[in-house]
Amino acid sequence: MKHALSAVLKETLSDSSYEISLNGKWLFKTDPANEGEKLEWFANKSVIFPDALTVPGNWDTKNEYANYTGKAWYKKTIVMPAKLKGKVVRLYFEGVNTDVKVWVNGQFVTANNLGYLEFEKDVSAFLTYGASNTVTVSADNSFKVGALWSWGGIRRPVKLLINDPVYIKQTRITPKVDLLNKTATIDFAVSVFNKESSSQNVNGSVLVYHQKKLIKTIPFAASLGAESLQTINVKTQLLAADVNLWNLDDPQLYDCKVVLLKNKAVIDERKDRFGLRHIELDNVKHQLRLNGEVIRPVGFNLVPDDRTNGNALPLWRVKEDIDLMKSLGAGLCRMSHVPFHKELLNYLDEKGILIIEEIPVWGPSDLVKKDNEVTNVWMKRMINDHFNHPSIFGWSVGNEIGYNAEAMDYVEGSIIYTRPLDTTRMHVMISHSAHREKDPLQFSDLGFINWYGMSGNYADSVHKLHPNSTLFFSEYGYDQLNEDLSADFPIKALMDDISQKPYLIGASLWTFNDYRSNYKGTKEFSQNRPWGIVDAYRQKKNAFYSYRNANKPFAEITLSNAALSTDHKQFTAELTLKPHGALDIPAYPLLNYRVVWKVLDDNGLMTAGDSRSLSKISPGDNDINISLNSRMRGNIPARATVSIVSPLNYTLYDTTVYFRKPSVAKIIAAYSTLNTSGKDFFVKVLYEKNSSASSYKIRYSIDNQPEVETPQSNLNYINITGLKQQQIVKLNLVSMNNAGETITDLKPVTVSGTIKKPFIQYTEPADGGFFIGFETLPADNKLIVQVTDKAGNYTNCKEIEANVKGLIHIEGLINGKRYYYRLKRDQENDNWSPEVPVVPDGGLKPSNPFIQGVILSNNNAIVCFMPVRKTEGYCLQYKLPAENKWHTEIINASQIEEYQFKVKGNPKTIQVKLAAINQYGQSVYTEYTIPK
Repeated sequence: MKHALSAVLKETLSDSSYEISLNGKWLFKTDPANEGEKLEWFANKSVIFPDALTVPGNWDTKNEYANYTGKAWYKKTIVMPAKLKGKVVRLYFEGVNTDVKVWVNGQFVTANNLGYLEFEKDVSAFLTYGASNTVTVSADNSFKVGALWSWGGIRRPVKLLINDPVYIKQTRITPKVDLLNKTATIDFAVSVFNKESSSQNVNGSVLVYHQKKLIKTIPFAASLGAESLQTINVKTQLLAADVNLWNLDDPQLYDCKVVLLKNKAVIDERKDRFGLRHIELDNVKHQLRLNGEVIRPVGFNLVPDDRTNGNALPLWRVKEDIDLMKSLGAGLCRMSHVPFHKELLNYLDEKGILIIEEIPVWGPSDLVKKDNEVTNVWMKRMINDHFNHPSIFGWSVGNEIGYNAEAMDYVEGSIIYTRPLDTTRMHVMISHSAHREKDPLQFSDLGFINWYGMSGNYADSVHKLHPNSTLFFSEYGYDQLNEDLSADFPIKALMDDISQKPYLIGASLWTFNDYRSNYKGTKEFSQNRPWGIVDAYRQKKNAFYSYRNANKPFAEITLSNAALSTDHKQFTAELTLKPHGALDIPAYPLLNYRVVWKVLDDNGLMTAGDSRSLSKISPGDNDINISLNSRMRGNIPARATVSIVSPLNYTLYDTTVYFRKPSVAKIIAAYSTLNTSGKDFFVKVLYEKNSSASSYKIRYSIDNQPEVETPQSNLNYINITGLKQQQIVKLNLVSMNNAGETITDLKPVTVSGTIKKPFIQYTEPADGGFFIGFETLPADNKLIVQVTDKAGNYTNCKEIEANVKGLIHIEGLINGKRYYYRLKRDQENDNWSPEVPVVPDGGLKPSNPFIQGVILSNNNAIVCFMPVRKTEGYCLQYKLPAENKWHTEIINASQIEEYQFKVKGNPKTIQVKLAAINQYGQSVYTEYTIPK
C-alpha cells in the first residue's frame, strides 16, 4: 500500500512529463590542491574517484572527511533511453554546498554560487541517447555563514526533468483575502516555455482543489512566441463557502493543478499548493494580526542541520523538528540565516508556523555594499522559488549587519529592489545595532532585533529611538548552555522581562537545537555549539521542559484534588485554566483546543480516559474550571495524565499524578572517571528510566561521612562530582514520584583511574552501520570502537579507529542484524565505555507503534499511542460495530502522542489499527479494541 508520506519516486507527471531520480551512490574524490578543473577531471576518464557517497548527503558526516573544507568532486554515469531524444531534459539540483560547477559528458553546462537555492539547466544537447552519459559536479564548501558549519556536498535531491518542447516552467500564486466579505481573489501566473522554433497555440485549465474536492476550474488559452518564456495570467474569485483560511492551528491548504494542452492532448501538468491568509502589521497600535486577530507569538531559530545527517536533513528529521517546536507553542519563527529546502517549507505550511526567510548575509561582510548584484540575485531567486508558501510572511536581506560601513545603503537599496518582487509580504533586516538612532532597522517593515540576557530594558531603549517600529525579538536567549542534558536556563524570567510591552509583540529563541560549529567561543570540544534546548541529536535538555512550562498555552494551569475512589473504580480531579493576558508573550486566540485525561496501568494501557473540547478562548478571558471524571475498566491504575492538546494534535502541556510508588530502576553501569579537565573525579550512574517515576536522584556518602543527595533529575544518568582518588562512595538510586520513593541499591564505587571513560551521548542506527555521539575532551586524538555480534564477546570483533570530534560513523555492517559496541580513548588502557546494542536500519520498515488506548467522546475518537522514531507519519484504520469496511486516514505527523478523528454517531466501542510509515514503507499494524 503506497502512501503520500512515503518516499516513493514520482515516476510520471503526465504522458509527456517525467522525473528520473539521480539520487543514490555517486563516485567521490576530494581536491585539496584545487587542481581538478585545471587537470580536467570532468573529462579525463583515467582519473580515479576512490570513494562513493550517497546523494543527497554531506561528505563531512563521514569520518575521513569530517573536517574537510575545500573543493570535492562527484561523478555519476547514467543511461539515457533512446526514446527521450527530442524531449527537453533539464538537470535539476535542489541544493549543493556551496560554489558549484556542473559538466555533462565533459562539457560545462552550469554553475551556482549558493548551496541553499535550487538550480537547473537544459542539458538536452549535451546528452547521448541510447548510451551512457556522465554527470560531473565540483562542489566547494569554503563559503561560511556566521557560526554555522560549512557542510559540503550534494545535500538535496538531483533529478532529470523531462518534458515536451512546450512545458510549464512555474505557477506563481497570489491570493488576496477580503475578510469583510469572506471572499478571496487569486491570481495564477503560469509561466510556459516554448522551445520550438515556431510559435505554438496552447490552451489549458487551472484546477483548484480543497481537501481533494475540485472547487474551481479556470480555462485559458495563449499563443506562445518561438523559443520564449511567456507568462499567462489567470484570475478567479472564491466565494465565502469555498474560503478556508490558513492559520496557526488550522493551516488550511489548497491544491492547484495546471493542465496544458495542445491539439486537445495533454502535454504537461504542474501541481502546487497555496494558502489563504491575511496578515496586517499596525505600527500605530503595534499589533500583528493574522486573519483579523491579534497574535503575540513565540518561536525559535532552527539551524537546519544535525550531526548525523549534516544539512541534508531527511524528511523524518524535518518532521521531528517541526513537531517538537509545535509542541512548544511555536507560531512565528525567524528560523535561520539561510533559505530552507522544499520539504521543510512544505511541512511548515502544513503545520502552521509563520517564518521569515533570509539570505546568508551575516555580520561583518564584503557582501554588505550598495546595489550588490550577488545578493540581489539571491533575493530574487529565493522569492521566486518559494513564493507560494503561506508559511513565509517576509523576506530578510541580512542578519546583524548594522556595523558594516555601507549597511544603511545596502539595506535600503536591497529592500527597494525586493519590494516589487513581492508586494504581498514584509521586507526586513535583522538588527543587533538598533540601540543607535541611525540604524538599518528604520527600513524594515517589522522591527526584528537581537539581544541576549535580560532584554526588557534593551527593548525599551530601541523603542525610544524607533517609536514607529513594532518590535519582535528575532533572537533572544541567555547564553550558550552545554551539551549535558541537565543544562537549563531561566526562561521564565527572560519571558517575564519582555512581556507587557505593547510595542513588543513576540520572541524567537536562539536556538531550538545545538548545531555543529567551529566558530570562535564554541564551548564544547565536540564541535557542537550548545545554544539549543535540544542537543545536536534532538535529545531534550532540561531547558526544553523549562521552555515548555514558561510558554504553555495558558498563563496558569492548576490540577487539584486528583484521586482514585477507594475501590479504584473512579478517577476524579479539578482543573483550572487561566488564559493569558492581552499583553502576555505568548498570547493568541485558542480555538478547538481540548483537555484530555487518561488513566494508565503498569503496562501503559488505558484503564480510563476522556476529553473535553474548549470553546474559543481569547487573551484576557476569565478562568475556566473543569471537573474530570472517568470510570475505570481493565487493570489496576498506576497513574493519570492530564494534557492540553491543540487542534493539530500537539500536546502543549501535561502533568501526571501517580497512585503508587515507582518500581525499582534497572542499573546499566556505575563507575568513576575524570572530568573534562582531567584533574577532578566524579561517579557516573547510568540507568533505565521507567514510566512509574517522575524523577531520580542519588543518595550517597563518601568515606562513611553523612549521606547527601544530588539534585533531582529526569535524565537517564546522574553524576556525583567533586571526588578524589581512592575515596569510597556508597550510593543508592532513588526513584521518585508524588506517591513516594523506591530505592535501588548499588555496590560501592572506589574512585580511581587516570583516563576518562568515554561517555556515549547518543547512538543512531543508519544504513549499513550507525553513528556514535560522544563527549569530547580537549586532548582527544584517536578513538577506538569495537563492534561485535556477540554481547560481551570482543575476541573476533571489528575494530575502528577515528580521529574525529563529537561523532563517529561506523560502516560496513548488515542491516537488520543486532550488534554491540564499546568505545575507548587511544591510550594504553582498558577503560571502555559500557556496551551499547544497535541494529543498522537501512531499508528497514519502522517498528509498529504501541497503542495506549482509544477515547470515545460523542462523535470524536482519540487514539493515544507512543510515537515511533525516524517516522514520517502513520496509517490509521478504524471500524465501528456492525461495519465490515475499515476506514483509513493518513496521519501527517511524526512526533505526536494522540490523534483525534471523527466517527459517526456516539459509539461505545471501536476497533483501530495503527502502523508507522518511513521512507522504506509501512510497519505491521498494531490492533486495539476498547474493552467492553
